[in-house]
Amino acid sequence: MSIVEYGMVLVLVLALTTTSRADDVAASAALRHDAETPSRLLRPGDPAPPLCVGEWIQGEPVREFEKGKAYLVDFWATWCKGCVDAIPHLDAIDRKYADRGLVVIGQAVSRKDMAKVAPFVKKMGAKMSYRIALDDFSASERGAMSVSWFDAAGQTAIPVAFLVGRDGRIAWIGNPASLSDVIIIHSVISNCA
Repeated sequence: MSIVEYGMVLVLVLALTTTSRADDVAASAALRHDAETPSRLLRPGDPAPPLCVGEWIQGEPVREFEKGKAYLVDFWATWCKGCVDAIPHLDAIDRKYADRGLVVIGQAVSRKDMAKVAPFVKKMGAKMSYRIALDDFSASERGAMSVSWFDAAGQTAIPVAFLVGRDGRIAWIGNPASLSDVIIIHSVISNCA
């Protein structure tokens, strides 16, 4: 065997060994992840769960996602400073993209906070003009929206928002403060499915 042939065999063996080890490490990490998480998490690309609203406080109720419209569902509470700080940004998004088919929904999820939401929204007035809904606690102590969206996505803190594209699939999940025009236009508005 020549030196060139030997070198080629050595490169092939190293490539196979490296790929095998990388695959083993990835498989091991996946097994650990699956053992630590309860079930498959809700993530971008998945169909959006249905809306399970207990009561609409402001704006026209949304019973179900309409094909051709995009939705931003923001999970918040009145006592959450980050949530309150995100309101001007969410209101600006609502005003900017409403005529392009984006519907913004503020989904209040703290059970202890439900009686405070309507007075809070009224006090905010024109500074919080988008739709506001309360979670449905009739079948779950955690709230139907909290369970089917927030918990299902593995979220642990509010505020968190979900962008639902025109195709009814989740396009983005994150802190509403980090939601940019680029994300909205790329992930939702330009999605004409």
